[in-house]
Amino acid sequence: MAHARTSIRTAIANAVTGLTTTGANVFMNPMYLISTFELPALRVFVGRDSEVVNGDQAQMGNITWRELSVTVEAVARTSATDTTVADVLDNICAEVETAIMGDSALAALVVDVQLASTTIQTDDEAEEPTGVATMDWRVVYRTDGTAPTVVA
Repeated sequence: MAHARTSIRTAIANAVTGLTTTGANVFMNPMYLISTFELPALRVFVGRDSEVVNGDQAQMGNITWRELSVTVEAVARTSATDTTVADVLDNICAEVETAIMGDSALAALVVDVQLASTTIQTDDEAEEPTGVATMDWRVVYRTDGTAPTVVA
């Protein structure tokens, strides 16, 4: 059985699949090389997962409070006739934020989810300008202390 963080990552990927700008181009592997035919696209992956050790959010009995860093990375390009790549990335970010914050399947798995930061990098010098928006999310969730596969 998969770790609880796998369920969270999958729920986030499902929440952002089918958005207006990126459609079904959602990948759960940060190493996946996205072809230009798949752009715009999203990558969803997890980073640090740590036990929360402050105040009430500490290990209580068999319940462990955890904080997970989830990254949603938007990759886009534009042609000379399109809006700027920064505008495309901003649109994608707005769609992603709305989808994640309003997803009931994700809400059933986590205690809290908040956007921690967004970093946008563009290359406007290329023939077709490209860019990446990296959205880092802070997700607080609980697991059974003896079974990390069980969301509590």
